[in-house]
Amino acid sequence: MYPQSLPSPTRAALGLVAAASVAALLSVACSSTTVVQAQPPVEEDAGAEASTPDGLSADGERPACTGTSGASTATPDPRGDAAGALDPTARRFVLFGGDVAVPICPNVPTAKFVGDTWVLDVACGEWRKLDAQGPSARSRLASTTDTTRGRGIFFGGRYRQGTSGAYTLYNDVWAFDFAAETWAQLPTTGTGPSARANATAVYDAEGDRVIVFGGNSSTNGLSFKPEADAFALDLKTNAWSPVGANGTKPRGRLFHSMAIDATTRTAYVFSGGDENAFLGPFFKDVFALDLATDTWREVAATGDTPLGRINGAATFDSAQKRLLVFGGHDDGQVGNQNDLYALDVSVTPAVWSRVEGGDTFNKPSAGQCDFAPDFTNVDKDRPDRRGAFAFGVRKDGRGLVLFGGKTDCGLAADAWWMAAGSAKFTPVNQSPVGLSCVRVSTTCKGLCG
Repeated sequence: MYPQSLPSPTRAALGLVAAASVAALLSVACSSTTVVQAQPPVEEDAGAEASTPDGLSADGERPACTGTSGASTATPDPRGDAAGALDPTARRFVLFGGDVAVPICPNVPTAKFVGDTWVLDVACGEWRKLDAQGPSARSRLASTTDTTRGRGIFFGGRYRQGTSGAYTLYNDVWAFDFAAETWAQLPTTGTGPSARANATAVYDAEGDRVIVFGGNSSTNGLSFKPEADAFALDLKTNAWSPVGANGTKPRGRLFHSMAIDATTRTAYVFSGGDENAFLGPFFKDVFALDLATDTWREVAATGDTPLGRINGAATFDSAQKRLLVFGGHDDGQVGNQNDLYALDVSVTPAVWSRVEGGDTFNKPSAGQCDFAPDFTNVDKDRPDRRGAFAFGVRKDGRGLVLFGGKTDCGLAADAWWMAAGSAKFTPVNQSPVGLSCVRVSTTCKGLCG
């Protein structure tokens, strides 16, 4: 059992949360298992926009839809702990795996791992389910995009049949070819990471390598073994080798986020948890791995620092030289988050700032699993508060697509695009499943209905 497979309230109900965080982590979890069909895509602005040399929008805006068949109304089942990757043109997003077991407060669901593959037309908002033989069913994979070859790269993950016993952990590597829409397992050699879940991965384009860091190597669902090692997979030879031998190394962690500044070949690691990731507190630190010198350093930072968190997303905005971190689950009053923070690394020390928008705390619960619909002041221009969602980043870090994840009300099945230039979110594919009631209704008696 792992508390992040449940909404915040269930964690508190099970006594898995520190007393200081109970108020934040008691949100109700009344979720429907009905899969709602995809809604028509949101129309893009037809005006001309500056573009990068490779045709991507300069501001990181969502690609414009140039025509859609309108034939597909399919949507993936709501899920958490899935993995995804965005193709180099930023027009297609591949989604794989995850856990579709829907939690209902205060019960712990039996995990239901899946191994299906879906492709989202990011521009037009249409999903397609592929009949493609890929990795076995699993969740909590690491993923990134090999932009040189147009492939999504997926590493590791975990699986268990039933409610007890040890998890099976993986350290295999799979590639999804966006052009052919096929999977292939990469036969790796060398010294690579042990089998694990909740690692992170980024693609170092100049070195033509995938960098994997951290994760959990415990097969016991009631304890964590956070890892602090980093490895590089050379995609020309498929050979693993350790990296990050020098400097001030980060502590072992899982549920962290990582993003890469391709220009300086610097991988940034933010937050996450350690052996106490059941309860928190979570890390607030940022570490940088210089891939040219193989050296770690802790990033000194000031400003409006975000709360430590797990299961969020990160991208590096190469144009504005800032690390952007979105959502996840923190150990504050709200728990699941939809906040967006920026870390400006062009100055020393780096400076954190909260980007305007996102839900804010409004009122506490009236009891276990009893939260008012206005538990937070809701920002409908942002995705609902969530963690453990699948996401993929544009190759220059200037855009990010996200899907699903774990909310206060179960599991979500919607997709959103974030443009780094404006820090604005656009709905790509809508579904009210798993969302807080005030987002989809005007008659709400509680947070989720």
